Amino acid sequence: SWAQAKAYCANLNSAGGPPWRLPSRVELLSIVDYTKNDPAIDVSIFPGTVNSATMTPAGGWYWTNSPSAMSVQDAWVISYYGQPYTIGIFNQLYVRCVR
Repeated sequence: SWAQAKAYCANLNSAGGPPWRLPSRVELLSIVDYTKNDPAIDVSIFPGTVNSATMTPAGGWYWTNSPSAMSVQDAWVISYYGQPYTIGIFNQLYVRCVR
């Protein structure tokens, strides 16, 4: 869920660096590479986006820390097909933490 995703990032060991957190919608969209497809991201920099055994996209949607302006029950998510979307905060999705 969105709350679990935020807690997961917050509890990562920062090893003396800045704390980990969920990225904003803009931050997560900034790593989408629209010159690539399936997934639209540089997998040499973000290898966890592709299942190495099957070379297929690992999941669809990644949480952002950006709540939806339309509903307190929704938050923004990004797919690595380059699509932003809002979805219910209780869904089980993927996480890409930043710091």
